[in-house]
Amino acid sequence: SWTPGFNPQSYIVELKTANQTWNDPAVEIYTTIDTFFTVFGLNPSTTYNVRVANDCGDEVSTYTSASFTTQCGPTSLLPIQENFDYYTHTNNDGSNNLPNCWDFINTGSQSSNYPFVYYAANNAYNGSYSLRFYTGSGTGYADQYAFLPSLDPTAVNIANLSLGLYMRRQGNSGTFRLVVGVTEGTDLNTFVSVDTLSSNSGTYAYKEVSFNNYVGNGDRIVLKAFKPGSGNNRGHVDDIVLGSNLCATPSNLSMTAADEYSITLQWSEVGTASTWEIEYGPEGFTTGSGTTVTAND
Repeated sequence: SWTPGFNPQSYIVELKTANQTWNDPAVEIYTTIDTFFTVFGLNPSTTYNVRVANDCGDEVSTYTSASFTTQCGPTSLLPIQENFDYYTHTNNDGSNNLPNCWDFINTGSQSSNYPFVYYAANNAYNGSYSLRFYTGSGTGYADQYAFLPSLDPTAVNIANLSLGLYMRRQGNSGTFRLVVGVTEGTDLNTFVSVDTLSSNSGTYAYKEVSFNNYVGNGDRIVLKAFKPGSGNNRGHVDDIVLGSNLCATPSNLSMTAADEYSITLQWSEVGTASTWEIEYGPEGFTTGSGTTVTAND
């Protein structure tokens, strides 16, 4: 709803998701003579932008804008992607700042606010924010869980999904271990471990987990940093993608040789690909407009 404008004949209401632009052809456009409007058929757990203008017949006013996020609920929209880079905080008090529709459980008295979105560019894979886990063998520590948004089991078969993420340990020593599993809601009694990922480096590495062997009634993908028997279990996770048929971006692209008419490239495969597409063109060319060649393993 909104406050009536001056001498309107009707109102123009436009709606889009937060990652669309107003020029996107998928933007929904409505008209109404009322100062309220109800939109049906929205997706749960989704942030939308809305704007309204007076249509005075021979001219249209400037728009007034607002944003809202629909309530959390089971989603069938894939992939689920999270890079944490829309955060703006510059302190790390960890005040329950996980993304919308994520949940966490940590019953410890030590570092009880973990996991949370951590601010520090040198700890993130991209941008300045990453998801940080911080537990240890001390008396006050406990297992730490981060739950991704709930999936709609009537539309999504978890066994067809894969999870891709980047991870690194915190500090200069030790190993960061992360168990990936599935639960029914946030009931830890239903937790089923699918794979254990590890990093003994302060440099990010890509990891991927397939759920093709999962059998159960779960609807939440879970990241668990377990309390170790000795030492610490601390690290960062970034650029998380949950979907089917993940296609990870190669890393460490470099030139190994060049002459007047040719160049030799090399890169690191972070997934399971055996074929790669290479596009090239003059400096500053637009992606999609260059020359494309295929490289095979």
